[in-house]
Amino acid sequence: LKTAKQTTQATATSTYSIEPTANKKNKEKIKREKKKKENKKNNFFLFTILKLKIMITTKRLFLVLIAIICTTQIFAQSVITYTHPTAGEGFATTFSDAVTNAPAGSTIYIPGGVFNTDNIEITKELTIIGAGHNIDSTGATGITYLVGNLEFAQDSDNSFLTGVSLNGILYIAHNNSETVSNIRVARCSISTTVSIATATGSSVSNISFKENIIGNSNIMKSIEGGNNSNSSSVSFSNCIINGYIGSIKNYLIKNCIILGHTNSSPPYLISGVDNSTFENNIFTYNNSATVTVNSSGNIFNNNLFVSGSNQNGGTYSNSMINVSIDELFVNYSSGIFNYENDFHLKPACVGVNAGTDGTDVGIYGTDEPFKEGSLPFNPHIYFKDIAPVTNPDGSLQIEIKARVLDN
Repeated sequence: LKTAKQTTQATATSTYSIEPTANKKNKEKIKREKKKKENKKNNFFLFTILKLKIMITTKRLFLVLIAIICTTQIFAQSVITYTHPTAGEGFATTFSDAVTNAPAGSTIYIPGGVFNTDNIEITKELTIIGAGHNIDSTGATGITYLVGNLEFAQDSDNSFLTGVSLNGILYIAHNNSETVSNIRVARCSISTTVSIATATGSSVSNISFKENIIGNSNIMKSIEGGNNSNSSSVSFSNCIINGYIGSIKNYLIKNCIILGHTNSSPPYLISGVDNSTFENNIFTYNNSATVTVNSSGNIFNNNLFVSGSNQNGGTYSNSMINVSIDELFVNYSSGIFNYENDFHLKPACVGVNAGTDGTDVGIYGTDEPFKEGSLPFNPHIYFKDIAPVTNPDGSLQIEIKARVLDN
């Protein structure tokens, strides 16, 4: 946990004195002198530099500096900033303008607020950082909402998306014959579906989803991949998946919680999945004895099933089956994810330390578990207190607290 505290003081004083006189012929001269001194006073106030008194309570000076920058964004919530190592900075009031105008290799900072995506296709390398999607950790900044679909298209290689709530579909290589690689998505909420390389001739590689919340329905497909054999090194880790997984090939699903099932009779947990690996996951649906349908060649290691006694569609090892939902989580019973859920395992749960690496199954396993609050990786303001008026001595008290989560 990193914190920074900033106090800003602004003081400016100036005095002048005019001796009254009854001498009539000196009145004009006195008026000129008074006006001159008033102008001088105004200029003094105009150009006085604010004195910044910064008390550092962190080992990282850059955190304080970024906190000051972020403070500016608080007072201009509608402004999106983009920065580039050599081209400098720019500003936009819409998300699509920021994406269009930012040079390749830029970082786009989106403040809290609601921004339409205009269903834009990203065709350059960009890092996109929002203020976060969890209401518990965005009280000072507000949640960053992106409304509409968003696509990482051809030439968007090496892009990164974090800290946003996307109310739409996230596409990767959605057009025919597109090739996209090295896309990372972390600590986002994606309300409908992640769709990867479903178009004819499209291909992807090195696609990583980590610590995301995906989907808004237990009976809808949250992740789809068109069963595309041109997909390689696609992974979902430490994610909460509200729906079910379908039509993927050569994926890694690791330490996720899958809450959904197919909308069929009987329902299934997975549909149309081939040659993929499932490790240390928790499947919570309690009325689906059969794990997969239309699936083959998959590997299931150390997964926990509330139901799932009919284990088909691949090879299984160290499965935990027919585990009561009441024995699993600190706070969850059924339905889709909400921010009041607590998916830590109960101490007596069979899934504790039962993963392939000796850590818990589910999102809090591995050496990089799900982070509380889902804050993005950049320094983030979580507390601000700005006095409404100055003190008697003319100073304005401002307190800013920021933190950085580990990657």
